Amino acid sequence: MDGSGIYCAELDYSSGATSPFRKVAELERAGAMTHLRHKRHLYSVGVEGAVDANKGCIAAYAVDADTGALHRLNQPSTGAGLPTFITASADEHFMFQVSFSTAAASVLRINEEGALMRSGEIHRFEGKGINPIRQQRSYPHCIAIHPKDNTVFVSDLGTDLITRFRLDDEQGEIVRDGYVQSPIDLGAGPRLMRFSENGNALYVVNELNNSISVYTYDQLSRTLNPVQVISTLPNNMVEGFERQMASDIRIHPNQQYLYVTNRSTGEGQIDGVAVFSRDIVSGRLSFIQHCSTGKHPRYCNIDPSGQWLFVSARDSNQIHRFRINQDSGKLQEVGDPIDFTQPWDLQFYIV
Repeated sequence: MDGSGIYCAELDYSSGATSPFRKVAELERAGAMTHLRHKRHLYSVGVEGAVDANKGCIAAYAVDADTGALHRLNQPSTGAGLPTFITASADEHFMFQVSFSTAAASVLRINEEGALMRSGEIHRFEGKGINPIRQQRSYPHCIAIHPKDNTVFVSDLGTDLITRFRLDDEQGEIVRDGYVQSPIDLGAGPRLMRFSENGNALYVVNELNNSISVYTYDQLSRTLNPVQVISTLPNNMVEGFERQMASDIRIHPNQQYLYVTNRSTGEGQIDGVAVFSRDIVSGRLSFIQHCSTGKHPRYCNIDPSGQWLFVSARDSNQIHRFRINQDSGKLQEVGDPIDFTQPWDLQFYIV
């Protein structure tokens, strides 16, 4: 996918080969995507009008089961700038979005046809962190929903805070409930978050100090308890955000492995994917491997069967394919990288 639209290709699960990519939707500044598990619908953030006007939207599409073609249902404005991250509730009734550029988060309802409707209050974030360059104001980056109790958390790269909300189903909005999780490390810059499948652990990738913060989740108090901080870089290398910035984070479907992308900036040298084993009981991580990719691997994703991990190396105009060893979690790149102009987010969709 590049800035002018959404593209799709068919994946051969046995070999990792893909058909040529073809455009299936026009969408300016197409970015973060998500899809519903139980319905054939795909959603992507984008912009309306001039790109520099920062008028964000979320486009809703029905997916053709035979061809993978997208049929746009609607494209409502978020009212809160360009979304950085979107995700749906477990019951697939609500879409949550957060905007890095305008320091805002809000909810949209998903109707029976899969279309989106703006709903409830837009929440604004304020504050700053200790980094005078990257934390001069609030930069909420990710919104995550607990898979069991629908508790909502927003990570703020600019303030190092994780704020808790509850979902008001009747009003269709998120409501602050007073709990704020302080960071394990000041200046870390929490970026993206992923809950384990059972909701017992939360993993936060920190962009500014290239680390992962591991929390366990207390389902009675709905609080996060810090248990570990581990570097995303090989050999416990210490690099600042001027040279390296950690990016995406994914948990394998079998819950035993975790993957994080590392992006070089400036004079940084590490571009690739870090692989970790995961203790299912404690949630703690252990480093296994680092695999190199092209420049600026912004996003990665794992297919639902857990066989393949794809990585978008934006600044090299490439998509990398890795076969996942089911016994060790290790990666083995397969074939040459796929040429693709400025790839962004990646989604697997079984039709």
